[in-house]
Amino acid sequence: MASGEEPGGHSSQAGQIELSYCVVNTSQRELLVSGLNAIARERESLSFATEVLVLDNGSRDGSAHAAGFIPHFVFGLNVVSNKHEIAILGLMKQY
Repeated sequence: MASGEEPGGHSSQAGQIELSYCVVNTSQRELLVSGLNAIARERESLSFATEVLVLDNGSRDGSAHAAGFIPHFVFGLNVVSNKHEIAILGLMKQY
């Protein structure tokens, strides 16, 4: 295992990320949680560092809040949340 890398392909240091998952969401809380759980299971089998980016586009169903409480993501999860829905290209530029 490389220095700064946690089991399951996670990294605790910036600059070592080899794969970024980017999930864009608008008011699909249950689908988002299901997808993040699937990503968490996949990450456990990887031998390299990963991160997960959730770009929440003005959801009003608690999606961004729910994403922050997925038990498998102690580290490596970043949630960007907007109060209002914006065009997808603008959302991607925020990260």
